[in-house]
Amino acid sequence: MKTKHLLSMLGILCILISSVSYSQNANNCNTVANLGCGQSINSTTVGGGNDFMIADFNCHSSANQFNAEDKVYKISPTVTGTYEIRLTGLSKDLDIFLLRSSCSDGICIGKSTLSDNNSEKITANLKDDSTYYLVEDGYNAIQTGNFTLNLTCPQLDTCGQIETLVCGLVDTFSTIGKTNKYNKINYDDCHQYNSSFSGGDIAFKYNHNANSPNAIVTIWGYNKDLDLFVLNSCSSSASCVKKAINRDCLLYTSRCV
Repeated sequence: MKTKHLLSMLGILCILISSVSYSQNANNCNTVANLGCGQSINSTTVGGGNDFMIADFNCHSSANQFNAEDKVYKISPTVTGTYEIRLTGLSKDLDIFLLRSSCSDGICIGKSTLSDNNSEKITANLKDDSTYYLVEDGYNAIQTGNFTLNLTCPQLDTCGQIETLVCGLVDTFSTIGKTNKYNKINYDDCHQYNSSFSGGDIAFKYNHNANSPNAIVTIWGYNKDLDLFVLNSCSSSASCVKKAINRDCLLYTSRCV
């Protein structure tokens, strides 16, 4: 079996690809549907049933009962990061509440409760190992109406443009003019050093072959202090699992991952 790795003159990475499922309209906790990245839903709370009251929104203090008909959508992040939820096109004064872990008794971690028919927005850091529920509700029984719902997810780093290293071949590259994607924070797990690593870097992909587990990667012919690192992903939040500092060569084996 092959596993994939990415090598950089400042990084070796593995690709992680994520997706968020798409949905249809939701009603309540018994018929909740998924809200997906980039999706735009046009719907209404009319006919949704009154499943949520003010007591369900422990992040909001109000004398209003929130006894209007409501709707709820499920968000299942596959990547940790900043998500933006927008509720627009309102015909009534609808508010939104973000619950974590459970639809029926979740912890309220975010809200947007502007007055009148103003658009609502929640920006929150969501984790890929948690489930979230978004409730659209009105502060009293007559606040039911149409809305447009949008979810914007973090941009994923992709490795599609990264060069692939081929065993036995010699290539020439330069970090001059390259942007800085990886820095000291990425390398702290395997290299405790005061350097910021703020210079330009180059990433490479290596297709690891389990039948030939050892690979030696060597860089030479440079007049600056370039280093090699093995990272656990291609994202800007990747962590180091192995290093080759200064003019050492890097022995990379399957035990590194």
